[in-house]
Amino acid sequence: MIPLEDEEDGKRAAISHLVEGKASEHQAQVEAMRKADRSRIGFSLVPQPIVDMFKARAAELNMDQKEYFYHLLREDGLKIPTYKELDARNR
Repeated sequence: MIPLEDEEDGKRAAISHLVEGKASEHQAQVEAMRKADRSRIGFSLVPQPIVDMFKARAAELNMDQKEYFYHLLREDGLKIPTYKELDARNR
């Protein structure tokens, strides 16, 4: 689904609000993502060979599944901070 311009403007406004007064826009964005509500993501009835390939590729790259998922999203052009930066244990 392609986001509408109004949605993009709303996201930019929300991020701009979060970064006001922060030393670094990147750090402010990382902190906002770290503190954001969490929810599960799942895909029902994915063929087992695809699940196996996903797990195997993550292992080849020495990543866990969530880290590999973030990696794929970044490769697709989304601006997602590194897994280490997003890890809430690193607060």
